[in-house]
Formats: sequence, structure tokens, C-alpha cells
Amino acid sequence: MSLSAESIGSGPEEPSFLKEGIWLLWVRKGSVLAVVAVLVGLLLMQFSKEPKLYQSSTEILVRPLGKRPGALEIYESYANMEPARRMATSEVVRDRVEHLIGPLADSTVVAVEAPPNSNTLIFRVTAPEAETAQRTATAFGDAYLALRMEDLRADVKGAAAPLEAHIADLSQQIEAMQYRIAYAAETERPSLQTRFNALLSERQTLQSQHNDLTTPADDQVGRVLEPAKAPEAPIAPSRFKALAMALFLGGGAGVGQAILRSRLAPRVQGRSDLAAVLGAPVLAMVPNPRRKEKDTPGEWSHRSGRGQAYEMLRARITMMMASQQPGFRSLLVTSPRRDDGTISTAASLGIALSRAGKLVVLVSPAVHQPGIEAYFPGPHDSAEQPSGPLTGTHVEGLRILYGAPSGGSAPDLLEPSVMCRVIHELEAEADLVIIDAPPVLAGPETLAIAPLADAVLVVATPDRTSCADVREARSRLEHVGAQIVGAVLDGVGRAREQFERRFEHPAAGHPKADEPSRLLRDDWSLRL
Repeated sequence: MSLSAESIGSGPEEPSFLKEGIWLLWVRKGSVLAVVAVLVGLLLMQFSKEPKLYQSSTEILVRPLGKRPGALEIYESYANMEPARRMATSEVVRDRVEHLIGPLADSTVVAVEAPPNSNTLIFRVTAPEAETAQRTATAFGDAYLALRMEDLRADVKGAAAPLEAHIADLSQQIEAMQYRIAYAAETERPSLQTRFNALLSERQTLQSQHNDLTTPADDQVGRVLEPAKAPEAPIAPSRFKALAMALFLGGGAGVGQAILRSRLAPRVQGRSDLAAVLGAPVLAMVPNPRRKEKDTPGEWSHRSGRGQAYEMLRARITMMMASQQPGFRSLLVTSPRRDDGTISTAASLGIALSRAGKLVVLVSPAVHQPGIEAYFPGPHDSAEQPSGPLTGTHVEGLRILYGAPSGGSAPDLLEPSVMCRVIHELEAEADLVIIDAPPVLAGPETLAIAPLADAVLVVATPDRTSCADVREARSRLEHVGAQIVGAVLDGVGRAREQFERRFEHPAAGHPKADEPSRLLRDDWSLRL
């Protein structure tokens, strides 16, 4: 018999990288938050040990000067403030500052800015103490203005020197001309007088220029627009920046360790990755029982999450039974390794089918500890069959066939010949035979009997069953010709349930575990 994906819906849904990434952060949020908290604590502790730095600034107006003769024309305009900024950062200014307030510490940093479209300089000083920052900024502003004043006076003196020399020369010429006029003939005096008047006029002009070269006042070179103030709080280290960096690094480290853990030992997380690894759809996602819910099969409420999940599984199995030709009569339930919920799944599926009117026989090889008998306590009626005694249960329509290892009175159901005969006999009187088989990777027994069943149902547990085990179990089952029709994800946590509701979108053949929808409304069991 061949079971295709079309018989139960579309093929397995490909996992979404974004959705699984969100889930990875969701499920690992505890470890991520722990890493973030540790790194934040360490960085804040380091932050408290770092020395504090204070910053103070002063703004200086560099006043442009009017036209002056000679060398003074270099001060006509400061449209380009780069020369002024270079002067402010020169060693000459620094030496003057150290002469005023003493040597500067290595931790003291001085920066000079020249804002565009302005004639101002801003001195910014960063120092370990607030008072030191303020005092140093003030000293730099004063030292710069004083140096510029000295340069201006030197330029004034340099420009006045040639005028004074020329005036002195003219004075000598005027004195000599007066002597000549006094002893000249009457005919020569008019021309000498004209020359004398010209010398007087020229000297007067030069004298007027010399008088313009007066010593400039202090405010002619510039003034303080914004005096330096004592800073009230340090600028470094910044608590906000330290916290932001800690959160960024901590978040990155937390996410990194979560991804690393998932890559080194990938585990089954949800519907999409299990379906992708197994190559078959997930028929049901069974949530963990709530605090007030009972975990014993048959005692869960139909309105509970587990009850709806088992009803969903029952409805989908019933659909497969109805769609198969010549018939789907036996189902082997197994898992990659132990403790993956196969017993609970087999027992709950049997109860759900029996309540829907099906005759079901559970076959338990009795290799599990505890086995299916732990889910059906109490004495029940037994009916002797050729294959062995069938034990009745408190659920009408559900009986159990117990097996035993070799040497016991019950048949050894792990022997392929015995299991083949048992399945054939039980299919004649039951609607479905459910075989609770050992884990695939625990030994060769399951691989020997899996091809005898019409279908195989694989059970996995989130965060416990590894993807490698599922992949290996699938490979071994397919190698022996077993027909894997689907999977059950048992023990789904509340966080995963919420994630599935919020981020998973059911494709065809992939209804959500908590949405019975038409599969439960259209009761297929009543049609068969």
C-alpha cells in the first residue's frame, strides 16, 4: 500500500527563517536576558571605575580691522578663520597659558573650533576636574587675545617706522629750505617758497597718516562673547551611552549564544522544522497539560488544549482511513528515542477513536517502563484470541493486547513473524490496530516490524528530540520500506503555543493544533 502526501493534504511546510528566528529568541529569551544582564552589569561596573571628564568652553569674537597702511592690511577681513584657528592652537598660546596657570596635565585636551560664516573661535577644554576645565578655557581665550594684541601693536609699530623716517627727512629739507629762502635773491624766492610750501604739505600729509596709527585698544582685536563656565556634570563616561552599548553588546552576545546553541545541537522546536526534517506533515501539536488538567488519557476534557489536539489527530487519522484503498487498518506509533510521548499518543488516539465509534486494539510489546497498562489501571475483562488475550478497558470499543519478551506466556510481539500474524488477525475484527513500538534508534526491533504496518506515526518532543535523531529515524524507516504518514509534536509549551497562534499560518493540510475547524465539525467517523 502506498500513502502519498495528497491523501492527507499538501506536503510538509518549509520552515521560515524569520519565524524560526523569532521563535529561537522567544524560547531562548531566558538565556538571552541572562547574558544581557551580565554584560550590562559588567559594563556598568567598568563605567563606575573610569575617570570622569568635564568640559568647559569659551567663545571669542575675532574683530576684523579696517584698512591700515603697510602691513596692517593683513587684518582687513577674517572671512577665512583658519589662520586665526591655527594661531589659537599654536605652541605660543599654549606656552602663555602654562605661564598663567601652570603646566597642563596630559589628560587635559584642548580643541579650537571655527564655526563657518562667523568671526568667532570656540575653545573647548576637557579635564578631569570641572574647575580645571573652566580655568584652562578662560586662560586660552585670554592668552589668544593677548597674543593677537601684541602682534597688532608690532604691526602698528612696523607701519609707523617708515613714516617717521620720511617725516624726519622732510623736516630736514624744510629747515634747509628756510635757510636758502632767507639768503636767496629776490628773483629766486618765489620758486623756493613754492618748493617750501610743497614740503610742508607733504610733511603734513605724512603726519596725518602717522597720527592715524595710534595704539589700538584691547577690544579692537576681539573680545569674549561667552565666558567659560564650570560644568555641572561630566561629559564622560556617559551613562546613557554606556547603557546603550551594554544593551547592544549584551543583546548581540545573547542572540549569538542562542544561535550557537541551536546550531551545535539543533532540536525540534515547532511544526515547520519537524515537518521539514521528517518529510511528512505534523498531524497534531499536543500542548503540555495545564495545572488543573489531568494528564491521564481518557480524563482530559474535550475543551482543553490536549483534548482538542487528540481530537484533531483522531479526525485526521479517520480521514486517512477513509481515503486509503483497499484500507488503512494498522498504525505503528514510534519515536526517534525514548521519552518522546509515544505511549501517551497511542493510548489517547485509541481512546479518541473508540469514543467516535471505532473498534480499536492497542498492541503493546511491553518493552516500555511503564507501558500502556499504566494508563488503564484496574482489572478488566479479557477475551482469549488466537493471537493472545485481549484485555478490556474502561473505554468501550478499546482493547489491549499485551506482549512480553521471549520466555513469557504472552507472545513476543517484536518478532516479525508473530507481529505479522497478530496484525492480520486483529485487522479482521478491529477498525484500527495501533502498535506502540519501541524507539527507532533504540534497537532493530521497530525496523523489523514497521514495514508490516500500513502506516507509521512519529512522535517528537520540542526542545528534547534532536533534528539529527529525527533525520536518522526517517532514513532508517524509509530504508526498510515503512510508510511515514505524519508526526505528532507532544509536550508543546505554552510559549510555543502562543508563537504558533501569532506567527504560524496554516497551509493546506496543516491546520493549527488548537483549531479543529471543519475536521472536527465534519465528523468523518460517522460516515464510515
